[in-house]
Amino acid sequence: MTLEVGITPVGVTIDPALTALLSFKSSNESLNLNASFLRESIDNSLLSYVGYGEESEESKQWGRVLKNGLEVGLSYKSDISYFFDIGYYPSIKGENVIDNSELKAVIQAIYHTNMNSSIQVDYGVKMQYDTYDNNSHRFTYGYGGYFSPQSYYAGNAGVDIMNSSDSRYYWKLNASLGFESYEVDGIKASSVFNPFGSVDAYSEDDLTYLFSYGAGMRFNENIDFIFDARFEREREYHIADLGLKFVYFFDKKDKGTLYNYHNGYRVDSRLK
Repeated sequence: MTLEVGITPVGVTIDPALTALLSFKSSNESLNLNASFLRESIDNSLLSYVGYGEESEESKQWGRVLKNGLEVGLSYKSDISYFFDIGYYPSIKGENVIDNSELKAVIQAIYHTNMNSSIQVDYGVKMQYDTYDNNSHRFTYGYGGYFSPQSYYAGNAGVDIMNSSDSRYYWKLNASLGFESYEVDGIKASSVFNPFGSVDAYSEDDLTYLFSYGAGMRFNENIDFIFDARFEREREYHIADLGLKFVYFFDKKDKGTLYNYHNGYRVDSRLK
């Protein structure tokens, strides 16, 4: 079981809101079930993540979008591991932003190999479908500025290279290449939330790629220090993440674990 509690960013004139994740994952040798209840920020733009406002014009406070929903998944692990995850987010809301909802499904297959006693290499393929009820991509009052296509298909192939043989240091490298295809509805000028003119519907196809690196260091049997970095390129947006964390283990561990920064039990992060 995992529990995370936080808040959206402080600052500007929009008050921070509570975020939370409660997840359950079985730990059988082969077949496993997972479920997560979450309330999290949509952070693929500063507007959707931080929001916008002016103290002298309270009515113009807008953005800072939160999604609320449920994720469930099933996995089977052997030399080739299979994963099926689905997420349903019936409530996506922001300050003066149109309401939205999302449905997402992800299928993965991963082939595990051992190059030697210290390095493990995994090859994987992934397919994803995603759909939002409303197009909230426009960066104007009332929309929130986050990518929300009405149909989205993606597939990629990638490799994970992991080294956890050292009792104190460990690392993981991931790279993938794929494709995406999506359709986005237009926005009518007569909309209550859109006084700025209409936007035509459109569709796109493009290549995508991702590169990430994570490394950990053990301070002792209970405490790990972890660094990770990720760059992801999509047609509509690029993501660059840097992260630092300390992890405390109530059960002592002999060596570091790559699971600390691998959220494999969560629905894929694309189109947060």
